[in-house]
Amino acid sequence: MDLFMESIIKEFWFESGTDKQANQSASSSFAAKLAQAQGLKTFPAVAQKILSVFSDENFKVATVTRVIEEDPSMAASVLRVANSAFFAPAKPITEITQAFIRVGVSHVKEIVCAVATMEMFRDATGLGSRIRDHCAAVAGLAQFLSKEFCKKPPEGIFLAGLLHDVGKMMLIDSHEIDYPSDNAMIYSPDMMHEFERKRLGYDHAVLAAHIVSSWHFGNSVAKTIAWHHQQQRAFLDEQFRVPVSILRMADHIDYLLSLPVDDYIRDVQILIRSEEAKFLSLRETDLLEDWQMLQEVRNDALSTFAVRH
Repeated sequence: MDLFMESIIKEFWFESGTDKQANQSASSSFAAKLAQAQGLKTFPAVAQKILSVFSDENFKVATVTRVIEEDPSMAASVLRVANSAFFAPAKPITEITQAFIRVGVSHVKEIVCAVATMEMFRDATGLGSRIRDHCAAVAGLAQFLSKEFCKKPPEGIFLAGLLHDVGKMMLIDSHEIDYPSDNAMIYSPDMMHEFERKRLGYDHAVLAAHIVSSWHFGNSVAKTIAWHHQQQRAFLDEQFRVPVSILRMADHIDYLLSLPVDDYIRDVQILIRSEEAKFLSLRETDLLEDWQMLQEVRNDALSTFAVRH
């Protein structure tokens, strides 16, 4: 196995105290399937071009704006996301240059990555389509939670939310695994990754982290995604304690909001007892007051990233 690949696998996957032989088996199995999975999707050329401009430390906003506007579809999508409830600009954004001012350079870059990634899965159907919607909802909720409850919102949390289950979509596309028909198991947080580990030797979170790394979205985004089902490991790391808590909280909120039973007081009481709520210093009153807004943010995220023909 390539040494660079092996080092990344250890960073994202190996947990202390786990069986050495199982780790070796998981890494070799993962490396083989990763090559196959990565070959299925190529990051869109227009997004690569935009990100290459961003990569220049001395880039000019006017240059990035021009490159974005060269693709009318990308420009329209960037504006649509920038105007969404989870970014909540004070005034409507009608031009790309305004987006840089009102939501910030880093967020415009995240939005470009988000739009391009979701476009890659626009043809998803069935389970893939539902996972795509879940990713959109978690992204919006994570962005909202970080603004509401973090003194310093972690960079890349919106993108981490959007991409946290991209590994599932890759596995569906590559036919690597047949997911169970039990909807509760598929969508309930902290259940499906165990099913994947038993059958593949790794889970969708680690696969997503490697895909995100291959797209050069940054190590902090990749590790937040990789560790969102390794929460005890993340909670011990000061850098990732908050972003993983936000991502997991958004994941759980989306699941609860998707249930047909509208008992939000019960749902809030479930959430507030979690380790994530403790790390974010969330109070029951905070979530009760924001529950309707969280529903609106989720609905807006689903609408914003809905497939448009």
